[in-house]
Amino acid sequence: MPLCSVLCPSEKFLPAAFLRKVFLYFLFLTVITLTCLQVVRAGDDNYREIFGPNWEKAEKFLAVNKIWIDSSLKANHLNFDFTVAVVFPELIRYSAVRDRIEITLLKALYVQYGDEYADFSVGVFQMKPSCAEKVLEGIADLKNKKLSGLFKTSSDLHADRERRSLIVRDMENPETQFLYVIAMLKLLDKKFRNKTWGYDRKTGTMNKLTFYATAYNCGFFNDEDYIMKQSVKKSFHTGLVNTKTKYIYSDISRYFYKTSGKEYPLPLLP
Repeated sequence: MPLCSVLCPSEKFLPAAFLRKVFLYFLFLTVITLTCLQVVRAGDDNYREIFGPNWEKAEKFLAVNKIWIDSSLKANHLNFDFTVAVVFPELIRYSAVRDRIEITLLKALYVQYGDEYADFSVGVFQMKPSCAEKVLEGIADLKNKKLSGLFKTSSDLHADRERRSLIVRDMENPETQFLYVIAMLKLLDKKFRNKTWGYDRKTGTMNKLTFYATAYNCGFFNDEDYIMKQSVKKSFHTGLVNTKTKYIYSDISRYFYKTSGKEYPLPLLP
């Protein structure tokens, strides 16, 4: 008997038993679907438990350094909770032992030959020298003399090796490296100043956080389409090499922001 004859009997005859079976069938599917969604969400979103001691280490860094971080952000009219959420996954990933020992050779290669030979994430906020160079290139366009005056690695350094050496030193100092984070957010604010993030403050803040966190992770200098595509890719891991288990970078930022007990203040735009 054709399947349609079973599921789609004549319009003239729809027995109560058949309607009851159809109702129960779709009710069963609905319950199963909702249950699965709840399980996936509960499992995937529990990042505090997933990252354990590394999560606690990141929170401790923020607690110890909150005064100067907050001061730098206020001086540049940026929101503390939003900015910290953008970089929080990198605080999880950072390892002082790995940073000081494992990539010493890579630092030497970068200073000597540039990012074509060695480009690596360095420092507490895990920024690549090539990204830092992009930040320096974009600072002039901000027309913010106060911010640009904080950077010594500018065009007045004629020797490439000297400039790259200063960039590495900037990356190794948390307070100096954080200036690059601030400048990056300012560049994003300018580039996407006309973008509508949402119809209300909560939605707008979370959408903007997703986008900025992804841009920080995949390259703030990329176009909007590329950043949007990267926002759903699982590429974040904390291993020394690529691992099978990966997470969406911005999901971690969103989880931290939502569970830190904060409200939803939309960051100030320039």
